Amino acid sequence: MSIKNSIVKHKPLTYGIKRPEIRKVAQGNPLLSEREVENIVVKILKETFQLVVRDVVKWINKFVAKRTGQLRENLILNLASSRTKNYTMVFVLLTSINYAEQVVNYKTSQVRHKNSKREHSGKWAYANYGGHSGRITLNDPQAITNFFTMMVRYTVKSILINLKIIKRKYSAKTKMKFKEMRIIKMW
Repeated sequence: MSIKNSIVKHKPLTYGIKRPEIRKVAQGNPLLSEREVENIVVKILKETFQLVVRDVVKWINKFVAKRTGQLRENLILNLASSRTKNYTMVFVLLTSINYAEQVVNYKTSQVRHKNSKREHSGKWAYANYGGHSGRITLNDPQAITNFFTMMVRYTVKSILINLKIIKRKYSAKTKMKFKEMRIIKMW
């Protein structure tokens, strides 16, 4: 994680396979052509990608502090710029919200609220967002401290779990063996 110019980001998480490895799998498997191996790999990556994005969005909505929702929206918007291309999944984890650096460093007790109209200091909760300002209700009972590092860890875990599930599914219904699919990895 690096923090520069009020942007909290992590280098893109990249999982996939390189073209020469696809050729090697196709040559080692007499039942599949190179094109068929490519199609299987693309399907595995796309399905995994969809599951991981869904999981990470749920995680963001559950554990990232919500005052106005702007931080959550920005994280989800940047995650939406993630993609699958050239036998690779690339996950973009960053936010350009100027106060994200402060929220990352808050204690859990400072970010967690349960239907409260007051800050932990006892003052009324106010927000200025989208040209509107006024009192707000703070409701994020499961928000956590150091959310960004935890989000990156959760994303990696989700990738590994979902990739394993999808690879098993495809090894059962195609002529490609599970051990041949182990070449789909992170770099």
